[in-house]
Amino acid sequence: MNTVLILTAIILVVVILIAINFKRQYQFILTITDGKVQQTHGRVDEAFVNDVQRICELFNVKQGTVKGVAGIKGVNIVCAGPVKAQQRAIQNAMNHPI
Repeated sequence: MNTVLILTAIILVVVILIAINFKRQYQFILTITDGKVQQTHGRVDEAFVNDVQRICELFNVKQGTVKGVAGIKGVNIVCAGPVKAQQRAIQNAMNHPI
């Protein structure tokens, strides 16, 4: 009976560790409201915020969120809302700032 209890505890610990490891750690969150970009979480260069603002103006994006997720090769961009179509342009702005 003790063996089953120990095995169950080990499996539970492994599942919890996997869940913690896969939780996304946002480096920053930008919120777009009425076409204005605001930094709402974390830290990011002001130049990048300005680039996102220009992209939103260019593509007439009025709302959405842009999140920076820590990745193996740097920061990956995750977008939500109407800004989803411009995700590639925003990722390029992050990887190759002007």
